Amino acid sequence: MDNVHLDLTKFFNSNDLNKSEQIASLAKKIALGANDDTPAFNASSLLDVVKDPKANENSKFCAWYTIFVHMRRNKSSTTNLMKFVENFRHMFNHHPLFMIALSTVYMLNHWFDNALSQVEKALCLDSTNLGFNATYVDIVLSWANSNNEHKQIGISTWTKTKGIIQFLIDENPKYAKYHYFYSQYLLYERDLEEAERQILLAINFEDEESNDYLLRISDYQAHHLKLRTVQLETSMSSEMEAISHAHMELIKDQKAFEDQINSMREEMKDSQRHNLQFITVFIAVISILLASIKATSIANTKDLIDFMLILSMTLLLFFSVLFGLIGTKSHRLQVFYTLLGIAVSFITINWIV
Repeated sequence: MDNVHLDLTKFFNSNDLNKSEQIASLAKKIALGANDDTPAFNASSLLDVVKDPKANENSKFCAWYTIFVHMRRNKSSTTNLMKFVENFRHMFNHHPLFMIALSTVYMLNHWFDNALSQVEKALCLDSTNLGFNATYVDIVLSWANSNNEHKQIGISTWTKTKGIIQFLIDENPKYAKYHYFYSQYLLYERDLEEAERQILLAINFEDEESNDYLLRISDYQAHHLKLRTVQLETSMSSEMEAISHAHMELIKDQKAFEDQINSMREEMKDSQRHNLQFITVFIAVISILLASIKATSIANTKDLIDFMLILSMTLLLFFSVLFGLIGTKSHRLQVFYTLLGIAVSFITINWIV
């Protein structure tokens, strides 16, 4: 083992690493090279610390977690991350921060149920840890953003997430990432106005001195753009809905107008048919009256019988015309039957006279 490894072991052993927050803070400083007082990152030497029997358990885990943080920051593949976690699971499975690391890998693989299960184990050991609570929120929001159709997020989980976000903001009101979380949550709730206010707070609160400032601001700006896009789509959707509603009302009014016109046409046809029936009946009545007068003047029985026979045939023809007139809806046939009835009546009148 080289001197670098020995120095690292002494360094870790000399630090107070009894709490997860202390381990996470130190690991981040070494992994990102954020502090001149910490050793330079060296993956091989850190692995030697993990295997060094002289290193205490917390020192070993801190060395391992430093490598994990470095891999995450350098976008290592989920396959490599899973392999790295599984290789040391037998050593650190009991550590709450290891559970958080494992949950992060599960989240990257979209195994959201398993990820939440690991975070909940960690929270049972340290329920007030802000990092653990933030990881829970991050997993749920990633789940919501993944469009995973295999299983929907439960209402209780979603409600719990809002409570955790509010807890985080109450504990640290000016921590930008918590407002970023809240903005994402509100976007899914379609509270667009408050969501925009929260993301602007995140942009304003983000620490310009942090090593990943540009990365975080990029995430915030991308979310803000997504939010504004949804606002525009919502506005356009409302306008299109109003236009569609107006169009439907116009179609409804047009149909009502057409129905009214058709009704008026039917009424006019009925009126014409009634008028034609009246004319036909009126002329027929005159014919019958004249026939009755004629019949009273015939003295010869044979002539009277012939007269009545012809009159009966004429009336039969007249009523056939009348029933045809009543039964048809064709205007042309109505005119035809009326003219036929009038012709029959006039022939009868002429014959009588």
